Amino acid sequence: MIQMFKELFKGKYDGNSPATLLPVGSLTDGKNVRKVGELGGWKTRKGNTLHHTTQISARAIDALIQYTHPRNGDYHFFAQMNSLIYKATNNPIATGTTFGTSVGVVSGTTPVFWDVIREHLFLGDGEGGPLVWGGDSPFCSGFLAKFDIGGSGADTYVDFTRKTTDNRTDTYATLHDDADDELYVCSPEPAKGINFDLGSVVNAKSVTATVKAWRAGAWAELTVADDTKANATPVAIEDLSVANPCVVTWTGHGMVNGQTAVIAGITQADWTALNGDNVITYIDANSFSVAVDTSGFAAYVPGTDPGTITFAVTLAQDGNMTWTEGADEMKVLEGYMGYWYQITLDAALTSAVRVRKCQVQFDMTRMTNKWNGVYEWIGACRLYDGTEYQDYTGKVTNESTSVYMDIGAEGISSFVYVKAAEPITGIGFGITAGYENALNAQIDLIEYWDGDSWNNAGTFDDGTYDGTDSSFVHSGTVVWDASGKIVERRTFDWDSIPGYWYRVSWDATLTDEVRIWGINYIPFPEELAPTDGCIDFKGRNLTWGDSEYPNRLRFSAKDRPDCFCGTDSGYTEQMGNMDPILTVRKFHNELLVWKKNEVYLLEGYSPETFGSLRVSTTVGIASPQTAHVVETGSPTMHRNEPLSIAIWQEVDGIYALDGRKPRKVSMPIDDYFNPEKANAIDATEIRNRQAFLDKNNNEYHLLLGGGELVYNYLTDEWYPSWERYEDITCGLLLRGTNDRWYNYAGLGDGYVVRLEDGLVDKDTSNTSQNIAASIKTRVISTIQDKSPTNKMTFRKNWIEAKALASGSLVTKIYPDLASSGTTLATPQAMSLVRSGYSLAQPGLETSQEGINCFQLEYLSDGLDFEIHSMLYQLDARGELSVV
Repeated sequence: MIQMFKELFKGKYDGNSPATLLPVGSLTDGKNVRKVGELGGWKTRKGNTLHHTTQISARAIDALIQYTHPRNGDYHFFAQMNSLIYKATNNPIATGTTFGTSVGVVSGTTPVFWDVIREHLFLGDGEGGPLVWGGDSPFCSGFLAKFDIGGSGADTYVDFTRKTTDNRTDTYATLHDDADDELYVCSPEPAKGINFDLGSVVNAKSVTATVKAWRAGAWAELTVADDTKANATPVAIEDLSVANPCVVTWTGHGMVNGQTAVIAGITQADWTALNGDNVITYIDANSFSVAVDTSGFAAYVPGTDPGTITFAVTLAQDGNMTWTEGADEMKVLEGYMGYWYQITLDAALTSAVRVRKCQVQFDMTRMTNKWNGVYEWIGACRLYDGTEYQDYTGKVTNESTSVYMDIGAEGISSFVYVKAAEPITGIGFGITAGYENALNAQIDLIEYWDGDSWNNAGTFDDGTYDGTDSSFVHSGTVVWDASGKIVERRTFDWDSIPGYWYRVSWDATLTDEVRIWGINYIPFPEELAPTDGCIDFKGRNLTWGDSEYPNRLRFSAKDRPDCFCGTDSGYTEQMGNMDPILTVRKFHNELLVWKKNEVYLLEGYSPETFGSLRVSTTVGIASPQTAHVVETGSPTMHRNEPLSIAIWQEVDGIYALDGRKPRKVSMPIDDYFNPEKANAIDATEIRNRQAFLDKNNNEYHLLLGGGELVYNYLTDEWYPSWERYEDITCGLLLRGTNDRWYNYAGLGDGYVVRLEDGLVDKDTSNTSQNIAASIKTRVISTIQDKSPTNKMTFRKNWIEAKALASGSLVTKIYPDLASSGTTLATPQAMSLVRSGYSLAQPGLETSQEGINCFQLEYLSDGLDFEIHSMLYQLDARGELSVV
């Protein structure tokens, strides 16, 4: 009896279960295909294009990174390989000949974990503290103007930080027209430039800026290229003298000694030597000289050959002041810790110059730990009066001016001792109004305990000093450079709790009554231990990989991702035993934390509320770089509500988690994880796999040594394995410069490619290589949804597929689970060509007699094929197959 059957390819792929047990529409094998849509069908995967055609280096790409500054829109693309990080010349989706250049920083040899926290890119590589970069022009972290208010030099700080970093056009710093004023710009890391975005009022006077960096405890002048300079409007030269040096007459020139005049336009014989830049020597307001000997020249004729003269003006236009980065040191100014740069001027600016935006430039570097600007209360205080130690801890730590420590009349044998919970770099003294020191007595020494003796902390800035001869004149902070100083904790007979101790002395007897109502300190940030990764959580930078506390996350201060000191930073509670945390991912409003054998959920909003919930005690993670979170929802995790899930690779398979419990989702590809199977991932590679997400196709890609395992997390199904012409070592889902989602991948031999682009794979020579794709059906018998029953004859086969302009499919039959297939070609291979139509329905005739069951395989080479269903004709004999 002849029967016709139609089978829609709407089932799933299962390479693990017996092919005879798979439901209708399922696949048991295949290569390089994905589902056409949620309702079924199979099609060839897309190819790739080279991002660059010249090899970076003969090494595998370890990781890809994409960073966009949230407010500047500053876009960058990086590749990590062979301990270096390379910055792309062409940003996706643009291509080029070369990838780019090394940023010069040494990273680890393991793939970095990275995140954008507030506005900076942070990377953990396990080799040192976090790497940090802010793009081409991150905002400065401090902008101060020190104005000459009293007429005797710069004496009053005005903080313009907010106005120069709020990215608004209607707020700005307004500068004064005083040559004694100073500007201070703070960079979070050692800088190589400052960018000024000026407002509607710019400088028009002849002024030159000098920039200095804080180095070795002093301001050091830098050699600067100043792009904020612009030439003033040229004026005609009034006169030139025949003299040595040449005298120039320019009524009301407004220049000062040593500035540069730019002379141009002179064509008269001899006098052309003056064209160009000339350093001037000031004579008076209407004349100056230039160092050119014109005594042998003919008389200058201004009426017939006037020439022009102008001068360079700093802060006259938007631009940069740049220099070569050096050994800069951190400094504290007005509550800001960072790398400060001083700008002084040799003359007064135009009145009310506006600085709308101030940005800095620094290379990718190891992050320096900093103070967040919040003073901490000391742990203990003693006054030594030359005879005994008096305890004033309670009186200087309660924020009330009515209780205090009186150091009045204390002399050169007295000390104020303070204890801190951490090394410090400054001590703040609150002086009660009306009870200040009025005598010539100054703080002369800050000392710290190094384990066996008191040591001089070195030079310091005394914020309690009146600028003349007295300390403790007003409230202020005494700040010193604590770098390189070894401070050890100790106890005293009268204080049994260990702490870091410091003492302060002065050089003469103080006024009879000097009241200190409060003492606090500036913590000195310690260098961070090697960090494996960084992640943003509730406005904090959370890191993992700490060798001292491997089972805890370390968190920064709120909104200060580079501050890991003070009471607002610290460590979370321990998570399980001392096995290290391997990776962390954002999940809803919490963090998922993976260890080797456990998974935790970190919750909370602040250090006081941070807490962990263990969600798995037997499932951990094998390959940290395979953990990803998808937020399009998964219908299998909760029947009534599509939820976000985390996906990762364990030793025994792929797991998904919706926040409740992990579920293994890899049974259809279990042969890659079962060590009894030939396809099992080698034990040496099971813990160093990588994975990436394809958001456009709802896919999770697990990278193997010679291919990919692809999981559609929206439909909860796996695809037959993918094989690319060039092996992928890492992948990244990113937004291109056009704001669309794209997938990029690193290859094993130093190239980066764009995936899902074109119909062919490009090899490293940029040669097109066809994509060989195939699908292999389940085992089919005469009763469509049953296992093999009656013997039969397979006669005809048709398919429904997308029509193409050219090309055909090869069809193979595997009777009775034969190990190799027989190619069917009667009357010919299935042509997919059907001009004027979108659907092709080619067929084949054959005669496969006396078989119990069969499988069909459809193969293409280089075709963009898309198959929806098949139709086949059977002649059932009506006899059972009995073995």
